[in-house]
Amino acid sequence: MRTVTLIALLLAACSREPEATPDTTADAPVVEAPVEPVLVVSSPARMAFAPDGAASLVGSVVAGSSPLTQLTLNGEAVPLGADGAFDTALALEPGINILSLRAEDEGSGRAVDGRAVYAGPLHDPGASLPAAVRMQLGPELLDDDDADLDDVAAIAELVMLEADLSTAFVGLPIDAGFATITPQSLSFDDVSVDIVPLDGELAAAIVLHDVWMDFEAEDNYIGLNVDGSAWLDSMTLSLSLAAEGSDIAATDAQASLEGYGLEVDWVPGWLEDDLAGWTQETLETEIAATAQDTVAELVGEYIGAFAIEAEILDGVELSVSLAEVASDADGLRLELDASVSVLGTSLPTDAGSAATDGAAPAWPASASPFWVAADDDLVNQIMFAMWGAGALSGFSYSGAELTALSGAEIVPPLGPVSDVSLGIEMPPSLHPPTADDMSIDLRLGEWTMVFTREDGEVLSFSVNARTGAQVSFTDDDEIAFAMDNRPANMAIAVGVTSHPDSLDPGDLAALIKLMVPPLFGNASSFLPSLALPPLDLGLVSPSLEGVALAPADLSLSLTDETWLVLDGRLLPQ
Repeated sequence: MRTVTLIALLLAACSREPEATPDTTADAPVVEAPVEPVLVVSSPARMAFAPDGAASLVGSVVAGSSPLTQLTLNGEAVPLGADGAFDTALALEPGINILSLRAEDEGSGRAVDGRAVYAGPLHDPGASLPAAVRMQLGPELLDDDDADLDDVAAIAELVMLEADLSTAFVGLPIDAGFATITPQSLSFDDVSVDIVPLDGELAAAIVLHDVWMDFEAEDNYIGLNVDGSAWLDSMTLSLSLAAEGSDIAATDAQASLEGYGLEVDWVPGWLEDDLAGWTQETLETEIAATAQDTVAELVGEYIGAFAIEAEILDGVELSVSLAEVASDADGLRLELDASVSVLGTSLPTDAGSAATDGAAPAWPASASPFWVAADDDLVNQIMFAMWGAGALSGFSYSGAELTALSGAEIVPPLGPVSDVSLGIEMPPSLHPPTADDMSIDLRLGEWTMVFTREDGEVLSFSVNARTGAQVSFTDDDEIAFAMDNRPANMAIAVGVTSHPDSLDPGDLAALIKLMVPPLFGNASSFLPSLALPPLDLGLVSPSLEGVALAPADLSLSLTDETWLVLDGRLLPQ
């Protein structure tokens, strides 16, 4: 109620209608209305980028009816020349820098302006950000000992059951000394896979049950060709999987054949038993050598599925490539390079996203199945791409809709409103939070508000603001921003870019400052949600076509170095 009352008082002040007074004397002197000072900023321009992180505040203040007293920038005095000119270097930090200017004179007159500078150092649009993502796949995501397709072991079991593994062996000659055995087919009834993360490697054990192999044998001495079959109760393959840069290699593979039997055409039974003994060790060696490459390729393809290229929003493409893989007892660790590109859009020459310093977080001590840390440079690049693709502008509301969003009726001199257009004309930037109950601070520059009144008059404003934001996940596991609309926690600078001459721009700017907090509270109306891309398992094997793992049960935190950290799970989509 207090805010609505204050808005009404300011609206009344803006109209500046003279009060009716009795004509006490025809000779009373005419009192002229005071002339307000005029603030002119020539640099930085609106929507300015400063790639080298340097810029100056340049302009002048033209005195009105009274001598000037001061000019302040964000509450700090700016030196003024005798002619009202000013030229001072700006202290900028990477990302959005809000400039709130206020000129005052001795007669309580004032002039205000607000604008923003997006300062460097900057990443070029779509630049690759090395190791911008850290990801850990915990032991549960590698092998949780159940049949659900939410871990590497279960996926490997399904692929090996449905794939034709005989292609790895069929036609491969095996020298058994007295004969050369060439498998013609390989089949089995069941498979089980166990994966355990260790320091520097993954220990894997694969067991094939009830194995049958048809083969052709050629005697190495007289060239006799015979057909035969071999069977196993089980074949156990043990091996180590180790990372070599971004690849997975299998080593130390050993195969063990249990319940091995052999049948060869035209060979007596007693000789078949001897042949089984003679060939078992050779088969174990050859199977181990062949299978280790197959298993390494399968696990490598699973990890490679995290290398994503996806359009996460219309006109915005995310590209993630694998840079390093490592292992310890907490799971498999991935470092990934990333970039976000704006598709088919022309961007300003100096435009780019903020490049900040900040050490990556330590690998987690928790046992979360799925853990991801993203550099704030990547988040800023995503917001830059959203801005470049036009996803943050072009919003239009009727007067009734604006009233609902702002929580108060839009009355003169801003209204009655026919419609209002909103758009964020600079890429937002992420900063460390200033409020303990917020995840991040979000800064917006050149948020344009254009009011078209019912009488056809147009008033336009540039809003530049810093506020806290609570980043959370919706029930659909999309990233959503809830803006902090508490005025005490916000910094707002308003520029009046178009207004009727009869209205005081300072009063109009004060009105807009009162309107911004409730609008921020309804920011979800015009800020799009983002969904984390799923992991397409069809890239691992054709047998998994149409199956994907999606992030779920996610929580979010922010490190002191402004990395966003996600904890959760990966579940079949």
